[in-house]
Amino acid sequence: MPADNEPASLTPDELLLWQSLGRLVHSLPRVLEEDMARTSVTMTEFAVLQLLSEAPGRCLRMSALATAAPHPLPHHPRRRRPLRPRPGP
Repeated sequence: MPADNEPASLTPDELLLWQSLGRLVHSLPRVLEEDMARTSVTMTEFAVLQLLSEAPGRCLRMSALATAAPHPLPHHPRRRRPLRPRPGP
């Protein structure tokens, strides 16, 4: 039995689960990026589009978008222009 200050060893099933999870965490981003590359959209760009699609009026300030994005947004001045014209007054 482990001492009170030592963590218990993982069971064989728990060890297998953690190993599988580790492989998934390391391989999933690469696989997703490869899949997204076929559409010429990066995962970061997709995340931005998703955030915008869920925002009221599908519009967010750049600062709010940068805060909410899962990854740092690259600096692309061309990306600052609206994806489509805003409705007129």
